[in-house]
Amino acid sequence: MKQFLITAAGVFAGLMIFLIGVPIVLVAMAASAAGPAPVPSRTVLELDLRDPLTDQDPQNPFASFGRRSQSVMSIIEGLRRASEDDRIKGVLIRLPEGGLEPAAADEIRLAIKHFRAAGKPVIAHSQGLFPAGIVTHTYMLGASANELWMQPGASFQVTGIATEDIFLKRFFDRFGVSPNFEQRQEYKNAVNGYLHDDYTPAHREATLSWMGSIYETGLAAVAADRKLDATALRANLEAGPYLAEDALRLKLIDRLGQVREAQAALLKRAGDDAELLDFEDYDHRRERAPRRRFHRRDQRRGRDRHGQGRRRQPLCRRGRHLF
Repeated sequence: MKQFLITAAGVFAGLMIFLIGVPIVLVAMAASAAGPAPVPSRTVLELDLRDPLTDQDPQNPFASFGRRSQSVMSIIEGLRRASEDDRIKGVLIRLPEGGLEPAAADEIRLAIKHFRAAGKPVIAHSQGLFPAGIVTHTYMLGASANELWMQPGASFQVTGIATEDIFLKRFFDRFGVSPNFEQRQEYKNAVNGYLHDDYTPAHREATLSWMGSIYETGLAAVAADRKLDATALRANLEAGPYLAEDALRLKLIDRLGQVREAQAALLKRAGDDAELLDFEDYDHRRERAPRRRFHRRDQRRGRDRHGQGRRRQPLCRRGRHLF
């Protein structure tokens, strides 16, 4: 009897999986075969940067089931494509409350400036800026837009950047632990947290050096984009924090308003019957060009996979520095 019940339960579970799972799979296949809906003729994109950012799109097929995220590369490529798309009339950017990675913020800022160069407006909206992470670069990205809006009564705390390190020497001394590390030079400070109980002069100098470089680079970009004096801008920021109303009075932002008001302002500029479209949906609706098959005869003729003539690559490439 027990074996019969186990068998019956297994058959019942299999039938349920079949009756529920198969229709879901069929519906998903039909939806993918139908293709994405076309982009409206007058569209305003909404780019939400409050979700986590990655450098590149994840290759894991199950990544879509986890926490929502966008990649910096997909944002840059999407803005480039939108700048040449006549259907896209503007972009609304939702800024995070904390700091962005400096490299990611700088790359997206350049993509925004390229989009603006096509004569299309960009509005950045913030519900508050707080001293978490490199918040100066979040402000830098917002300042690259045509207009920077803030929610009324929001906090504007772009007062600088800070970092913390943990030093474990006193903990080790208390329990008689003797860490064994070799330090090549005084500025190689990765092991200082195990060997010292505070910053050494070299460690402090190195830390303040990279922090100062990032901070000053961000402020210089803000001053250039908003056409402000860099010295006055730094003095105003470091005299904060402020409420959004005070930031507007000091010309650190452009307007006060709710998100829906910023959306309405862009839709009005876009014209009648304009629609708001999520940036990620726009990326999914892009028309993908068919891939060209690569044959061996192309390789013999000296062509790459895109049908272009191959050129010799340099042995080294000169990189850019923050300073």
